Amino acid sequence: MNKFENPSFSLRAAAIIIKDGCVLLCKNDSHTCFYLPAGGIEKGESSSDAVVRELYEETGVHLDIDRLIYIQERFYTTQNTPQHEITFIYLMNENAFSIPHGSNTDRPDEHLKWVSLDKLHEISIVPPFIGSAISNLPKRLTHIITHD
Repeated sequence: MNKFENPSFSLRAAAIIIKDGCVLLCKNDSHTCFYLPAGGIEKGESSSDAVVRELYEETGVHLDIDRLIYIQERFYTTQNTPQHEITFIYLMNENAFSIPHGSNTDRPDEHLKWVSLDKLHEISIVPPFIGSAISNLPKRLTHIITHD
């Protein structure tokens, strides 16, 4: 059994948004990797409410959930600190909406990027399983445990 000693813990909700053969990802100016739009789940808040709230905060658009697609338990280390993160990853409905490529999220150094599904293998995505997972979405809820 793998166990991190005294990890920092976070509970998050993330979204997979696919439209016109592209997926919406976030990119911070100070990092080389891309990642799903996501955020922390507040105490007393459901993961589904959190993903809808976070998407609105980051995009200005209200999106509807299609279904919960992944639950990921991620163990990793950043800045010499062990991390334990649980993320509920939702597939969102393809509603009529417009989110411009390159627009800022609620943070000035973070931008929204539409990436073609056939180009995902060319970029670095965190967590690493997401690139191939988006291209091959499971029919049922899938639990993933990763150690990066």
